[in-house]
Amino acid sequence: MKVKCAFHSGIKVQGFGGRRVTATVYQNVLEDFMSPSAENLYGDADFVFQQDLAPAHAARSTKDWFDAHAITEPTRQT
Repeated sequence: MKVKCAFHSGIKVQGFGGRRVTATVYQNVLEDFMSPSAENLYGDADFVFQQDLAPAHAARSTKDWFDAHAITEPTRQT
């Protein structure tokens, strides 16, 4: 899936209960909430997925998750 336009759906994920968001927890949120919502909202249309550089977002395993799901992140600028 190539990315082009903004993804914002007002998804509110609850239930972390103060727990640290690890790469695994983040990937579960992507799998269980973001992916189905993106599919429902955009179908096969392109969208941009934006995230900050929190450790769970920047983890190698998270990058691998995006690759496995054919989601391209915008180029990071430092």
